[in-house]
Amino acid sequence: MLEDVEIMKKQMKTLRIPEELYIVEYESYIQEVSQLINRFYLRKLAFLKLLTKKNRIHKAKANFKKINNTFIVEHDPTNLTNKFYIEYLLPHLGFFGEKKNLIKSRDIGQNFYIFERLFDFDWKEFPSVLYFKNKFWGDSMNPSIKSKQGYPLLRYGVDYFLDAGIEFPNIDEIMIVEWDLAKDPINGSNVIAYGPNLLIPDFNHHLFNDLKPFDLCYCKKIAEEIYKNKYKVIEIIAKCSFKDAIDSISKGMSYVEGYYPLSLVEKALKKEISPFRAIQILEEDPRKKFVPHFHQFIHEFKEFLYKTIFQGDNHLFDDLGKISENNIETILSILNLSNYFIGIQIPYNEIIYTLINPQITKDALREEIINLIHKIIKDILEKKEIGSTFIFDLDKMRNTPFSKYSTEISNIRRDEFENLSIYKINKEQILMYDVSRIARTYYGAKILEILMVKGNLRLNEELFKKFEDITQKLGLSLNVIDRDDNFDFS
Repeated sequence: MLEDVEIMKKQMKTLRIPEELYIVEYESYIQEVSQLINRFYLRKLAFLKLLTKKNRIHKAKANFKKINNTFIVEHDPTNLTNKFYIEYLLPHLGFFGEKKNLIKSRDIGQNFYIFERLFDFDWKEFPSVLYFKNKFWGDSMNPSIKSKQGYPLLRYGVDYFLDAGIEFPNIDEIMIVEWDLAKDPINGSNVIAYGPNLLIPDFNHHLFNDLKPFDLCYCKKIAEEIYKNKYKVIEIIAKCSFKDAIDSISKGMSYVEGYYPLSLVEKALKKEISPFRAIQILEEDPRKKFVPHFHQFIHEFKEFLYKTIFQGDNHLFDDLGKISENNIETILSILNLSNYFIGIQIPYNEIIYTLINPQITKDALREEIINLIHKIIKDILEKKEIGSTFIFDLDKMRNTPFSKYSTEISNIRRDEFENLSIYKINKEQILMYDVSRIARTYYGAKILEILMVKGNLRLNEELFKKFEDITQKLGLSLNVIDRDDNFDFS
């Protein structure tokens, strides 16, 4: 905007219009625009500071080496392991290059008040940085960047769950755009998008001031205007939810992808990638740690796969021989059962093999799996076989529906431990304790693991005393029986 005003001023000089006729309005406008730009950067830096706190980026020393007007930066190794730092924060501060370690003095100056919070560095060593900082912010300005100032740019969850169900008569004229935080304000916009051309939203639309980074919107494909042959101004139609976006893309609508991997929808439909692999990619995507509501996107994607691919083509169940152990985990994920059975080591692949068929619905399969797991657990607890409760981790089961079995599991573990005998053997005046039977119990095995006992299960007096002490601390009792060394312990 300031560039355009400067061009107008030069044109007035060329036309020999007296400066006194426009200089007051010119300076007033320049000041107003400068204040608007500064407010944009204050909001942008506050937003980045907010995300920096949420993602636990710490202030660290960094080595800055200047070559001409470009700095080569050696980042803190710990911060580099944080995906938000390397994939989102650095690019939005102006870092470029394969390693995100190059940056111009101008970008440091513009973003100075977050740089000084990220890097423990004496900026007086580089006057060029201070020059751009003072040029942009002024000599005396020292703004307070408060995280709460970034909240207007933080997208709230309600926006993700809107299911407008919008129908477009001609999807060739519409596209889905994910908006990103603008590095610099263009036409006063907080957001931009990176398609074949740089896209900016039409400021005349009522949603213009409500657009936030990570927003998904339906937009018109044909640009309303092309600004300086660099930017396309496009008209916004409406925001869209994950469900809307996935459904529209599945029908052939084009899109501008950002941090949500919308392209997986198209690849799965064209069978360029298996549905199982698509879900695995999503589950392992490091961006889910910092992109808002990424887990909700995964959920909607799974729903889409089940309804359009797995059920429609019997893709999930058509060849049981090809369902690997990894695919079983994916099926549980699709059924929203990944964390349902946490703390229970059961061969789910065998269970699913017995239940699936091309006609079964998602909800029916889910219910049958849950019911069968309950039956398996009840059978195990009813039989009370020695060591059978090793498959249960009570701490992990605490927040699952199966925690109701915890008391019964604990009682079985206590009974099997206290009912099995430890044989006390006196061989040539040397006392030994045979714990081979009790070692098969849950508590017996755990105590021996603590004592690092392996192989020989006859303990000397010193080691058995430690075994006994741990038993007492657990509130358990021991059944010790005297036997001679010729007794058959089998």
